[in-house]
Amino acid sequence: RLYKLEKSLDDLTEIWKSHLDTLKPLQYIIGKCPWRDFVLEVNSDVLIPRQETELLIDFALEKFGKCVNGTWLDMGTGAGPLAVALASSFPQWDGYAVDCSEAALSMAKKNLNIFTPDAKVSFYLGNWWEPLDQLNDSFKLILSNPPYIPSALLSKLEPQVRNYEPILALSGGGRWNELL
Repeated sequence: RLYKLEKSLDDLTEIWKSHLDTLKPLQYIIGKCPWRDFVLEVNSDVLIPRQETELLIDFALEKFGKCVNGTWLDMGTGAGPLAVALASSFPQWDGYAVDCSEAALSMAKKNLNIFTPDAKVSFYLGNWWEPLDQLNDSFKLILSNPPYIPSALLSKLEPQVRNYEPILALSGGGRWNELL
């Protein structure tokens, strides 16, 4: 899908000035983020989808692209980029998306409804496997881009990341500190 930002030159100038003055990411200012073949809606409740995460979909397609049916799981879905791409790429599969943030799940549902409204995807609120305990489903494919920034490095992130993106989606906690 093509996305056209319908803004006047004056509006675009103001958006750019706001970005320069505050370092607030442009994606949050305009509420959109291009990712893969989609322009996802985003806000400060979710991590801005990174382009390197697109590689996870490439790997999934390479490995499972010929499978007609199955079940996939997106752990820590955030804005739902992986869920949207998986639902689009594997329309006959059942999908599950988990996140510990209710606001993030809301954004993921919104994005999924925009791009794949007929997808068979169930959303679960909770930490990692916790909300899936009652499912006796075996997943053919599990993808995740979990928080991985060591807590000791959070204060050293660029201000546009440190000051605006949800720490919950960035911080891998103290267990990563020993790798420093």
